[in-house]
Order: sequence, then C-alpha cells, then structure tokens
Amino acid sequence: MRIENKTAHRSIHHRLYICALGMIAVHASASAADSGTVEKMLSASLAPRYAGSRIEFNGPVQWGDPAKVARILSSDDVSVRVTGESPKGEIQFEIYGSEGRESGTVAYSAYKKAWLAQRRIQPLEPLRSQDFMISEVEVSRGQLRELRGVILEPGAPLEKLESRQTLLEGQPVLSTAVQQQPAVKRGSSIRVELVTGDITLSTQATALENGLTGKNVRIMTDKQKRELVGRLREDGVVEVAL
Repeated sequence: MRIENKTAHRSIHHRLYICALGMIAVHASASAADSGTVEKMLSASLAPRYAGSRIEFNGPVQWGDPAKVARILSSDDVSVRVTGESPKGEIQFEIYGSEGRESGTVAYSAYKKAWLAQRRIQPLEPLRSQDFMISEVEVSRGQLRELRGVILEPGAPLEKLESRQTLLEGQPVLSTAVQQQPAVKRGSSIRVELVTGDITLSTQATALENGLTGKNVRIMTDKQKRELVGRLREDGVVEVAL
C-alpha cells in the first residue's frame, strides 16, 4: 500500500509539474508577442496622437487572460484598438481577431525633439540659434502632454522668428509663443509704388505698423500725409493699388 501511495503521489506531482510548465509556456508566448507584434501595432495606433514623437513602452503588457492572448495572436487577422489613455502615461487597448478579443494595459513614454531656451528670452526679442539647444522632452505626461501639438519643431526657421512673450530657460519653445520677425518695423521709412492701370508712381512713406512680406501694411506718405494700405513685396517695396 505504501508503494502504491508513493507511486500515486509521484504521478500527481508529475501532472502538476506538466501543468505548471504549460502555464509558463503560455505566459512566455504572450510576453514574446507583447515585445514584438503588439508593441508595433500599438506604436502605429499612437503615432497620430504623438506626431513626430518616439514611443517607448515601460514594462510588460498586463493582460486579463494570457492564454487567450496567445490564441488570438496565433491568427492572421490580428488588430489592435486603443480604448483609453491616462495622463500618467498608460494606455488601455484591446486586440482582436478570429480567435476573439482581449484587453490589456501598458505604460509608455513619448519623447519629442524641441528647441529649449538656454537663457530667458524677453518679449519681441529676435531668436538666435545659439540661445537654444535641441533636446527630447517627454510629452506623454504633465503639462507638455496637453501642449505637444504646439511645440516648435527643430526644423522651424528659428532665425526668422521673435518671441511674443517671455521664454523661460530650459523650457521648450511653443509655436504660440513666437511670431515671424517683421520685414518692416513701425516708424521705418519705406518706398511705395502707387499703381493705377499702366501708370506707376514712386514715393516715400512711413510704416504705421510692423509688416510681413506678402501681407498688407498701413503707411503714411511723407509729402501728402495720406494714409494708405498696400502689400509688402519681397523686395521691400509697398505696392498700393489705386
């Protein structure tokens, strides 16, 4: 009887060991998929929300049923859909295919390249590249998560811009905080061409406001003291159609 009990115990332990190995295999299969196929699909789903950003996943995906995930991922028509996103850098999603669907969550970070001010920039101060550096900032958490769409990208023509407000040291430059430098400044002397039909007359005037190339600007003629509005051309001349 003792021999039979020992044999039965060994048989039960053997079956439990095999079951444990099976569970480990299922978890390993789901984990391998998390680091490959699922992360690629999630990156593609997050790309429109974080345009121009680098996505990193922090830690493994948390699944409700890893065994079910393994079956879903074994099919050929697997898709992923983001169902929620938290301000702390965590997304909720589901994968689905011919074998069903399953929900998961994973922590992530998104990094975007930006111009960072290396000193305090005063309002209306022209921007110079030596006063800034390009660095990655995390845009998946905190205030920058809400402002990620207006962060000035490194490809912007920095030298043609000026600040609209104070830019703090170490902070990324926002497109809403800068503006194009005026081609003509208020109070400056400017040449004007008065055009009527085939006739063009030239005169001098004073700009009554800052003007941008290709935009209308108000001027005051020097001789007749007449206020006019004309388009500022690339050659710096204001063309007024009479």
